[in-house]
Amino acid sequence: MYAVDLIIPLPTAFGTNSAVLYERFLAASVAAGVACEIPSSSLQQIFTCSPFIAEYAIREPARFIADCSSATPSSRTCAELVTLVDSCLVSCDESSAYTALRQLRYRELVRIAWYDLIGLATLENVLSELSALADAILIAASRWLTKIWNERYGTATSTALCCRY
Repeated sequence: MYAVDLIIPLPTAFGTNSAVLYERFLAASVAAGVACEIPSSSLQQIFTCSPFIAEYAIREPARFIADCSSATPSSRTCAELVTLVDSCLVSCDESSAYTALRQLRYRELVRIAWYDLIGLATLENVLSELSALADAILIAASRWLTKIWNERYGTATSTALCCRY
């Protein structure tokens, strides 16, 4: 049994929008050539609870299915997330880095929300992963920007201009 099957059924009034989102997801999945093994009733319930997840699933069906099809959540540590962000930024210039970071953040937030909504993550896990994600993005982006700016402007030799707060 898939864990999301344990969710209490929602009133039918909520189902109209989730049915539309589910149909859009199916169309996007077919267009991407991927099959989803998550039961439709489960997806519709999740889409009702989180249009955020639904819109991501529609935009990125293959990635959504890959990230969220496991019945066991894959908790990520800050170190793992830093490595993930580093790999995301490795071939980026400044303008593409912002897009890459936004996409990675969106993907990870969907993964965390998914496991929360299907009941496979505790509050402690969710909060820990959200904090780790924020830390990882700040750490990796800071390192990446330091490298870029050092190449462009040279390495700072004085701390006189450093922030004093």
